[in-house]
Amino acid sequence: MDKLRIAFVGIGSIARRHICNVCDFLDARGQSYIIDVYRSGIGKPLTQEIEKRISRQFVFSDESEIKEIYDIVFITNPTALHYNTLIKFQNNSRAFFIEKPVFSNFNIDLKALSKINDKICYVACPLRYNPVISYIKTNIDCKKVISVRAICS
Repeated sequence: MDKLRIAFVGIGSIARRHICNVCDFLDARGQSYIIDVYRSGIGKPLTQEIEKRISRQFVFSDESEIKEIYDIVFITNPTALHYNTLIKFQNNSRAFFIEKPVFSNFNIDLKALSKINDKICYVACPLRYNPVISYIKTNIDCKKVISVRAICS
């Protein structure tokens, strides 16, 4: 089985949690992988636990510096950078996991998104603080619920 090639852009607390989860998941299945991390600068030092799980670290500021092709790219940098990061890495993978939200404002050129129409993009969107979820937690006895179907769009 080939090694999965995985990239993380940004290495904050969310990325560190995802790295641990991905590694645990793949290790349990005997899948080999490499994890590269892209950072805008070397900020806080990484813990030993994270350092042993990643293969390489890159400091980048320009898309011309990104030469690798990945099976998946996790975009976990600050929200204001998500959209530009997606555009920068669009030719480096066909699958993206993006921490929510993708956009930090409404002043974006959506034409650039047409270049990623053939890509798989998953946007993480925990709803635990959503008013609907809060209402359910407060007003529904979840022990009596047999099934739930939720659709968000």
